[in-house]
Amino acid sequence: WIKNNAKWWSSEQISDSDFIGGIEYLIQEKIILIPPTISPDSSVQSIPDWIKNTANWWSDGLISEDEFLAAIEFLVKNSIIRV
Repeated sequence: WIKNNAKWWSSEQISDSDFIGGIEYLIQEKIILIPPTISPDSSVQSIPDWIKNTANWWSDGLISEDEFLAAIEFLVKNSIIRV
């Protein structure tokens, strides 16, 4: 279902908060494992556009799961996703 969410989010059919909520659920349930990180004081306030591209490419099978997870890890490190 997360690939569907990634596709819908990348085409703006669901909101940022819906997408983030799904990812947070997967992290909290330990379905997605993100290494422990220390969040820096970050100037990133919203999801960068390149993350949507990454989600779209992953949902279409154009990039690996590891590449998609690296984007998710970026969101965690920058406190956009809270775990």
